[in-house]
Order: sequence, then C-alpha cells, then structure tokens
Amino acid sequence: MQTTIDIPYLESRNRGTVAIRLILAIPHMILMGLWGYAVNFLTLIQWLICLFTGKRNQGIWNFTNSYLGYSTRVMTYAGLMHDVFPAFGTDAGAVPVTYELPFAPNATANRLTVVLRIIWAIPALLILMLVGIAGQVLTIVAWFAILITGSMPRGMYDFLVKVHRYAVQVNAYTLLLTDTYPAYQ
Repeated sequence: MQTTIDIPYLESRNRGTVAIRLILAIPHMILMGLWGYAVNFLTLIQWLICLFTGKRNQGIWNFTNSYLGYSTRVMTYAGLMHDVFPAFGTDAGAVPVTYELPFAPNATANRLTVVLRIIWAIPALLILMLVGIAGQVLTIVAWFAILITGSMPRGMYDFLVKVHRYAVQVNAYTLLLTDTYPAYQ
C-alpha cells in the first residue's frame, strides 16, 4: 500500500494569510506535537505487535493514520501549499489536500522489514533531510513570491508537492503504516 497525496495548484493566493502563516499555524503545531508523542509511543507498541503476530493492530493503525492525515493538512498549510485553515483533529474540512492510505485488514506485516525498519529507513530519511532543506529554502522564496506577485510559481509548487509527498511516504513507512518503501516521485 502506498500513500497518496494530492494538492491542487492555486493560481491566486491570499497575501494576508500568507504573510502571517507561521503565526496562524502555531496552535496546530502544538496539537501536532502532542499528538505526535502519543503516536511515537504507539508505534513502538505496533512494532512489537507486528514483530510477534505478523499483523498490524487496526486501532493503533487508525490512530496513527489519522495523525498522519492531520499533519499532512497542517504541514501543507504551513508550507504555503494552500490557503484554507485546517480543522483541528481528524476532520479534513475544506482543506484541498487529499491524503489516502487504506488499511488492508488481511495484509500481513513483513516481519523482517519491521524488525529492521529503523535501519532501512536511514537512506530515505537522509534523502528527506536533503530535499526537506531544499524545500524549506524554496518555501521562504515562495513566501516572498506570493507576497509580491500574489501567486506561487508553478515550478516551485511542483517541487514542493514532491517534497510533501515524499515526507508523507517516509512518515507512513517509519510509523509502520505500510511496508512500501518511500519513493521520491
């Protein structure tokens, strides 16, 4: 199972909310951080469950998947990909970001990839670190471009969508939501 994320391109942007976007995102960042602590703890439990049973606990999977959907909406908002203030929690609201990762109830977890997940994730995390740095620099440039012109150049947008997609795939892999290795596409 591969995660899918889609963010439609917006020609014209709201300069006012873009100017103070980081301030507007602070409450979401706090909630995301607190929720993230619970997710990290439950991922350890999920790791043990997968290791011993070969299956994922659906309750833990649903909780973690809800977090990943929420964090995707928040990070794309903070990353200037859209102008719709995200709802708190699991409700997607009017945010134009589509995130999907269906649960496969009969799928077994590959115990070998689960036991070595943190080691096998290192290359993907290094790639994410590199493209993430480039994405952060480009987001700052895009912030100025939106404030000056009222829109994000399409090339910047396309690169940032790829960065967000890859980040979601890496998170889904490291949080044991899927055994599919992340691919930068």
